[in-house]
Amino acid sequence: MINTAITMNPEASPQQLVRTVQLAEELNISACYIADQGFTLDLYVMLTAAALQTKRIRLGPGVTHPYTRHPVVTAVSIASLDQLSGGRTFLGIGAGGSRSLVPMQIPRSKPLQLARETVEISRRLWSGEAVNYQGEFYSLSNAKIGFPCRPDIEVHWAARGPKMLELGGELADVNLLHGIPRFELKNVAATVRRGAEKAGRSTKLQYAATLVYDDASRVAARARTVYRLVDSSEEVKAKLGLTEEKIAEMRRLVTTTGPKSAGFLVNDELLSHFVIEGDPAACAAQLREMISALGLNGITVEVPDPADAEELLHFAADVFNKL
Repeated sequence: MINTAITMNPEASPQQLVRTVQLAEELNISACYIADQGFTLDLYVMLTAAALQTKRIRLGPGVTHPYTRHPVVTAVSIASLDQLSGGRTFLGIGAGGSRSLVPMQIPRSKPLQLARETVEISRRLWSGEAVNYQGEFYSLSNAKIGFPCRPDIEVHWAARGPKMLELGGELADVNLLHGIPRFELKNVAATVRRGAEKAGRSTKLQYAATLVYDDASRVAARARTVYRLVDSSEEVKAKLGLTEEKIAEMRRLVTTTGPKSAGFLVNDELLSHFVIEGDPAACAAQLREMISALGLNGITVEVPDPADAEELLHFAADVFNKL
């Protein structure tokens, strides 16, 4: 059984965002990730609003990060949402993207350790016990959440660099393969599984797909691809032939006027490494091949514009039904 999901930035009105989640549920899509971008609508406000207006779809950050929220705040927020939603919540965690960190002037320092401490603290707090914890960045003394928590809340992980990917295999229940060119997926999957094997555990792989099926979706895909290129590993940038000057210009536009303004910097060759293109049957065929080759457990579809998502969600549901 393939897990299905959508992921989107909270860049629409609250009512439009909630309606998009409701439509996903109506189309039997099983989960929704909402990103934590810092300067858009608040992640947890929107997850709460969506939880109150849905019944089945699972909800969580896609993803939050350890730089702008204390791990206790994150753990309590997730546990609160889980209680409110009747056990439909997961924690999505990553290293933090440029759109939040650059304007806040926060350096992405030691993301592995910060993310590890967030996960370790969250899971210990969800156990319901008083927690004493001494990490490199965070310390707790007799800390305890004051309401019942589900101890097995899933942790979803998003990463691109090899060390962060391996740590995701070690710590996470689900690894979201997001913003990774297809030529890297085999190596990425192996790296995640290596981390899981070292920890003596298993982890699921969820691939995030950008669907292209007309001119408008192609334009949207270019903007999304800019954002992922800016935060790609140096190795991937080199393989794609991206110069420091081009990446610097992408980053400047992404952090000042937004990804859409930089879409022209993504040519067709660059785009081809990041999208699934065609009609529903063709897209489903490509994804089936990837599921078989990589042992994927789920597919997530990116929603570039939550305010205008109806056509895309129906297209995605058609693709999912053909898997």
